[in-house]
Amino acid sequence: MPLNNDHANTLLTNISLGIQECDTKGVITYSNPAHYKLLGYEPGEIIGKTIFDMVCTPDQRKSLEEYLAHVVNDRPEPVPYISVSYRKDGSPVPTKIDWNYLYDAKGNLSGFISAISDFSEYKELQEKLQVER
Repeated sequence: MPLNNDHANTLLTNISLGIQECDTKGVITYSNPAHYKLLGYEPGEIIGKTIFDMVCTPDQRKSLEEYLAHVVNDRPEPVPYISVSYRKDGSPVPTKIDWNYLYDAKGNLSGFISAISDFSEYKELQEKLQVER
């Protein structure tokens, strides 16, 4: 059964994962409440910012710009990746980003949808295991 807009909105509002939509230039066009909470922003505050605004160093920005260009031009199979996002207060948060392509009604690439999860606990467990070994 297809979702109606109200049902889809309810799902996006209540899911615990951060959901973000951006265009092919990396401009954020949608962010759900869990995403705002993860990054410490107020609702609506990151719409119009770019995904590059969520990284702090020039090296990180350059790497993400290159990755986005590769994805737009070469359209590889979507693969989850681990990254570091930065909260509004500047503090880092390890994140896992599962993503996919978005296409318009004519079949043209229009952007990307991402499910973003806080990866802090996993990173901490990984570090503890390394120490124990």
